[in-house]
Amino acid sequence: MGNWHIAIDGHGVHDNGLDRDAEQRLQRFVEQLLADGHQVHHASITVGSARRVVAEHTGTDDVATQLEYLP
Repeated sequence: MGNWHIAIDGHGVHDNGLDRDAEQRLQRFVEQLLADGHQVHHASITVGSARRVVAEHTGTDDVATQLEYLP
C-alpha cells in the first residue's frame, strides 16, 4: 500500500453526453477507486487539440504561427 499516480493520454470521443465518452469513463473509474477504499487526491481531463512549438522564436507575438496540431 502506498502512493500511486495514473496518467492516460489518448484520442477518442468526449463531450457528447454518451457513456463511452472519455470524461464519463474517468468519472466511473474514480468512483470505483473510491468505492474500493482508495483516496483520490486529484482527477482531471483536458480535451482539445494537442500542439507543439515547431518554429524558432521569430520575434513575433503571434504564437499561433509557431504551433502545429498533432495527429
